[in-house]
Amino acid sequence: MDSRIDKPNIRWQNAVIIFDEAHNVEEVCATASSFDISAGVLAACIEEVALAAKMSRERCTLLLERPDLRTANETPEGARQRAEDLLVLRGLLQKLEGGIAAAGPPGARGGGGAGVGASKWSGGAGSGGAGSGGGMSGDGREGGITRPGTFLFELLQERMGVYPHDVHQVAEKLSVAADVLSSDAAEQGQHR
Repeated sequence: MDSRIDKPNIRWQNAVIIFDEAHNVEEVCATASSFDISAGVLAACIEEVALAAKMSRERCTLLLERPDLRTANETPEGARQRAEDLLVLRGLLQKLEGGIAAAGPPGARGGGGAGVGASKWSGGAGSGGAGSGGGMSGDGREGGITRPGTFLFELLQERMGVYPHDVHQVAEKLSVAADVLSSDAAEQGQHR
């Protein structure tokens, strides 16, 4: 049930499954498909993606000024495109941040909006119905809102224009940002 665990090669056709702990199935399923997004982590991610874009623009400038540094994998055009892609990613993350803040706690005036954003957002398949939640996340911690897992998909699609077939591109851009930042950190360590 937990998508993070490798599945054994089981033939499910005509199988009977017995749950000895059946009373825990709903909670386990909800936990396996739930997550928390803190405002601080999302804001830090936006800042780091912006930093990676800035570093890519600087790398492009350097490669234009110093052709001797160019390689088949490192061109000014590639660095410029990487910077542009990272700026698009930053914009998507800012839209996500705005969408979460606008959602606000259920029952708030106008369904959320300015000044109503939460410090933590929880979502998942077992997070309750459309009107569930309030001042607590699904695990009882204060300072967040809980929404059903479908809320995130609606937010991604309607506010951000990110559909299931786009997810791999977003993940790839996040990986590129991480690579830029880790390469810079490694380079900075060599120069100390």
